Amino acid sequence: MKDKRKLTRVGFVADESLNYFITIFVTTNFLGYITESLGISDAQQGIISTITTLSLTAQLLAPLLLGRRVKRIVISGMLLAHLAFLGVYILPIFSGFGIDNGIIALLLIIFLAVGNFVNNALTPSRIVWLMQSVDNGKRGSFTAFKEMISLAGGVIVSLLLGVMADAFRDADGSPQSEYYVICAVAIGIMLALNVASLMISSEEASAELSDRPRFEPRRLLADSGVRRILAVDVLWHVALGVSTPFFASYLREDLAFNFTTITLLSIVTLVCRFAVSPIMGKIGDKRGFGVTMLICIGLNSVAFVGAALTAPGGARWMYVVYAAFSGFALAGVNSGLMNLVYDYVSPESRSSALGIKSAVGGIAGFLTTVAAGYLLELVQGHGGVTLFGASLTAQQILSLLSFAVMIILAVYLKTVVFKMKRVDE
Repeated sequence: MKDKRKLTRVGFVADESLNYFITIFVTTNFLGYITESLGISDAQQGIISTITTLSLTAQLLAPLLLGRRVKRIVISGMLLAHLAFLGVYILPIFSGFGIDNGIIALLLIIFLAVGNFVNNALTPSRIVWLMQSVDNGKRGSFTAFKEMISLAGGVIVSLLLGVMADAFRDADGSPQSEYYVICAVAIGIMLALNVASLMISSEEASAELSDRPRFEPRRLLADSGVRRILAVDVLWHVALGVSTPFFASYLREDLAFNFTTITLLSIVTLVCRFAVSPIMGKIGDKRGFGVTMLICIGLNSVAFVGAALTAPGGARWMYVVYAAFSGFALAGVNSGLMNLVYDYVSPESRSSALGIKSAVGGIAGFLTTVAAGYLLELVQGHGGVTLFGASLTAQQILSLLSFAVMIILAVYLKTVVFKMKRVDE
């Protein structure tokens, strides 16, 4: 049994890492590289990038996917999701054969939606399944170790993608067919390895998995612990949804960074995240994940101040502050948001709670980004705004709004979540 649990933890680390590597291809600057080449506007690019956030609503399906066949369901679903992501890089190749870019863009959005929705629908079941191999007292340390492995590989993947993006581009700056082919082959290889990592993981019997619980939103929302944790997710996604989906086009167009520079900035984030991850894990295990989240919120507040001070010209390098401090914050956020459920929600409700909090948070983040997109175009149409005598770009205004929401979240965490009673292990 111990050997099976150990092998499952190995599979868990591999699965999370490979899944993360694949998502790098279809998020952030690399997704923006494709959508921009298809003639999609900045505001529309920002909204498309939030498909990942909106797809968190699929986690509401989590209870329906639990049961004795969870391993088979997860493997089949992950295969479908990653095939959809593979299609994102195959589709643009056909633009060279006279197919209208509008049709390709529509199909690309459909593939992105399918991949993200399926992936997110499986996430709670996959996490509950694989987390069975981890002892309760070591959750923080294990998730930190798992994240460090993912990030180390992510640095390499991001760097290679950035170099290729600069190497394989035409005179107009659009990706050449060679770029798409190489990326598609890489995703195909990682897809196969991801399926193999899940295949070696053991499917243990568990009260959380053996029976398929009914999904009862009213019962869940009647639980004060679920409601209060839900609010943390909502505020977090609102803070990010205001500004971060528009950073990709801002870096390329307003700040005039090339892809190698943008990739190096991304690597700054990954390295900072890697360096702090083990510290965040230990803090979570010893002092609770509410403390971890409060620290991360403080760090991300500094990051948004850096983003608000970033502007075309000499001030564009202030973005390094954002890159570094957002990395420090991300070192504990994923673990913190997930483990708050393990800290404050009863075992039989955890899978459903993971689903509903991510779903509601995702909807909040998406709607925030849609509203922010209109604000972005409005401010851009007026050539920026003047605040206290300083001329600010649209992205600086959005970053200030993100900072304000972060402060509200910190106050909420301190005054509400910290007063909650943890579930006895």
